[in-house]
This record gives sequence, structure tokens and C-alpha cells, in this order.
Amino acid sequence: DVGTGADGDITVSSNTDINAVSLISGRSCADGGDAVNYNITAFNTGGTEATLNTTPNSGCLSAGDEVLIINLQGTTGAYGNVGNYETLEILSLSGTTVTFKTPKINYYGNALTDDTNLGTGTSNQRVMLQRVPNYNDVTVNSGITFSPTAWNGVKGGVMFFRANGTVSV
Repeated sequence: DVGTGADGDITVSSNTDINAVSLISGRSCADGGDAVNYNITAFNTGGTEATLNTTPNSGCLSAGDEVLIINLQGTTGAYGNVGNYETLEILSLSGTTVTFKTPKINYYGNALTDDTNLGTGTSNQRVMLQRVPNYNDVTVNSGITFSPTAWNGVKGGVMFFRANGTVSV
């Protein structure tokens, strides 16, 4: 899936953190960059809603945005869902609640078939929601680094975008 190209063309002309810097024309997010991310603390029973650890600022997430959900780290005795991921489309946002257009398919909790114990502590499953930029053409100038924020034990460390046109590095 090459994406929609809805975020337009970008040129990366200086070392850039996709999670902290906005390159999309006309879009601004005080929480981070084009691929802003948050921690998920719960899913509703039907898997159509996620609760985030913080309320996104205006412009960071919007209805129609594609997002990545991924379990980045489990606990000593519960790590079977680590690495599970999928992308979904946001239907709506209200405070810390993100509603998806369709239900999630995978599980992210302690057991292989549940979504229990999500959070940001070392005794929790660390599950991240990250906006997926849908660029058209992506140009990364010579000698430039285009990368994600480093993993901080809770979130980060994931580079994910789509490009409908050409990616030139």
C-alpha cells in the first residue's frame, strides 16, 4: 500500500526527526512532527476505540488520518503480542479517545487473545499509536538523516510513512 499522497511532497534538507518535525505544508502539531506518537492505555471491547495517555493538541491527529498501532514492549512474563501491529483510519477524536473507522484485528495485551494491562510503566504492555504520513514524493537530500525519535522505553524508535510517488534518497 503506497498510500494516498494526501500529505503532499516533502524535501528533507536537514537532519530531521519524523516524530518531532513537521514537513507537511499547512499542517502543524505542537505535540510532535508528521508522525506524532502517543501511548495507548486501553481499547474498548469492540476494538473501535483506543484511549491515549494524553489528549492530542489541535492539528496533531485528525479524522481521516492513518495511524499505526504497535506493541513495542511487553513484560518479563507476557511478551507474546510484542511486535503485533496494524494500521487503521481515524473516524473521530474526543479528548483522549480515538475512534477508528473499522475495528482493530490484533491483540496487544498480556495474553495472546486480550488487550489487558496497557500503559507506560515497566509492568505494562507499551503500545504506541503513531500517525502515518501519506506523502506523495519524498526527497532526502544527500548526506541528510531522516529518522525517528529514539526508543525511550515507552514509545519511539519507529520510522513509518507511505509515499504514493517517488522516494529519492
